[in-house]
Amino acid sequence: ADGTYYYANNSGYIQTGWLHKGSWYYLDQDGKMVVGDYFINDQYYYFNSNGDLQLGWYYRDNQYYYLDSNAVLVKGWNKITNKWYYFNDQGIMQTGWQLINNQRFYLNASGDMHTGWLKSGNEWYYLNKSGVMVTGWAQIGWKWYYFNEDGAAVKDDVVIDGKTYTFRDDYSWISNCTRKEFVERAKRYLGCNEKDGSFKKIIDSYNKLDPLPRGYKVKYTDSWCMTFVSAIVRECNLLDIIPVECSCGKAVEKAQSMGIWQENDAYVPQIGDIIMYDWDDNGNGDNTGWPDHVGIVTEVNGNTFKVIEGNKNDAVEYRTMNVNSKYIRGFITPKFLS
Repeated sequence: ADGTYYYANNSGYIQTGWLHKGSWYYLDQDGKMVVGDYFINDQYYYFNSNGDLQLGWYYRDNQYYYLDSNAVLVKGWNKITNKWYYFNDQGIMQTGWQLINNQRFYLNASGDMHTGWLKSGNEWYYLNKSGVMVTGWAQIGWKWYYFNEDGAAVKDDVVIDGKTYTFRDDYSWISNCTRKEFVERAKRYLGCNEKDGSFKKIIDSYNKLDPLPRGYKVKYTDSWCMTFVSAIVRECNLLDIIPVECSCGKAVEKAQSMGIWQENDAYVPQIGDIIMYDWDDNGNGDNTGWPDHVGIVTEVNGNTFKVIEGNKNDAVEYRTMNVNSKYIRGFITPKFLS
């Protein structure tokens, strides 16, 4: 009469406890079918207006909750249909900025964890692959950015640790790396070799490029002359002005498309220029073969110049060349700011 449901078993007795009839139901100690919130053995469950045990998402009092396959109200981080959600201690799905274990996350209006770029108010933020808000320096794609202590990306001129850096309107850092600094960076690897394994840090540096050129991750067993040059380019944040590749030939193609390829073998290089070699050069006419090797020009003295090369005798070593000498395929001539 009062709308309460009971269930009598085949013996005519009123049943209590769990009952499975297509769905799960629960009958209290008096045999009444439970609806709404109910604690059973200190565990929270929710039964809809028909008494069915609720599974999955449900909405109540302007809040979303989720009950797992055991009908248990979830709390904390949970992965649901390949997306991450966070539920507080009351099981309420959270949205917006959240401080969790001293790390900041952003949960979209639908509750799923945000990754990547995010505009919030007038500022841009970046959430890494784990959803954590980034602060400080971060390489995203092939560009570097700086995020202040509040997580906001900076632009224009900014003093960081006593040094002034310039950032574009898209918040990416404009490298002011000079030709000399580019060369000095390369010299840090002088002597690294395959015998003691020290060359591996060059490969590891290159493989930090994201995305990797042509999607290829360089192996320690690969030739690594162009990988060496590209690692220095990455470390100096010169990706806007120098092509990165693990293939000499592909690097030449990119340099040609960027308008920084010098075909003339008689060209007198500047420090910081990149020389390409072709060991099949017969010395007659212009060398137009596929490039086999590469290095960075470190010194120029009249008609001679010095080059630092990776994978020369399985190590980072110097070579001295003459202008317009045999084996020169051409030069990549970056447009440094200074």
